Amino acid sequence: MEYYAIAPFKYLQHVKEYDNHMVIASFLDREEYWKFYRGLRKGGKMILLDNGAFEKGVAMGDEEYLEWISKLQPQRVVLPDDIHDVRNSTERGLTFLNKAEASLGELFYKIDWMAVLHGQDIEALNYEYAFYSQNGAISFGIPYMHWKSVYQRATIARLIPRVKVFNIHYLGLKNTDEIGLAPPCVYSLDTSFPWKRAQEKKRLDWEMEMSDFQVELAVRLMERLRKHCKKTESVKYLNV
Repeated sequence: MEYYAIAPFKYLQHVKEYDNHMVIASFLDREEYWKFYRGLRKGGKMILLDNGAFEKGVAMGDEEYLEWISKLQPQRVVLPDDIHDVRNSTERGLTFLNKAEASLGELFYKIDWMAVLHGQDIEALNYEYAFYSQNGAISFGIPYMHWKSVYQRATIARLIPRVKVFNIHYLGLKNTDEIGLAPPCVYSLDTSFPWKRAQEKKRLDWEMEMSDFQVELAVRLMERLRKHCKKTESVKYLNV
């Protein structure tokens, strides 16, 4: 399983040696954030770009998101979604996918487009799966926010039909137990857990000034998490 690293603004240098990175598009207007990840992308690192709906409370506008995709040229992109409405989420995702195909040219076909699954019952999940799989998405992201138990997301991952080959990604982590419980079809995950743990907060404080001890703790936890993910067997389907 691949671990996608995240770090607060003041501590980006602590993730520069990682191979995979979760990047928040709504923060790319900060010069230091943009320069750091543009440099990593030019150096061949894997970038998963998200529009920042979770961090900002609302997804970035389509045109601005497309502009950042064009500038950064990430290998993976999370489609805009609606955490409260499955049908609106799928319609928004497909609308954006059509806009992206029309505006990005050849870049569009080099990107792994990740659709987010918000359904909490079989009917809704089947609707999302069928809708996205018939319209070009080759990855599914499963957010942690809907599920109370560490076992539930693993069950959702197993329910995704295996007729086609998809990359399944865990968006965020409820706790580290989820890694060992994840089925082999889960290829990757991102999480700010090490930094939240060091900050003693439920949500990452991107601006927080941290002590040397807190930073060292976060760095140790990140490395432990990366090694834990590497030991977890997964099936790698990604080919972009």
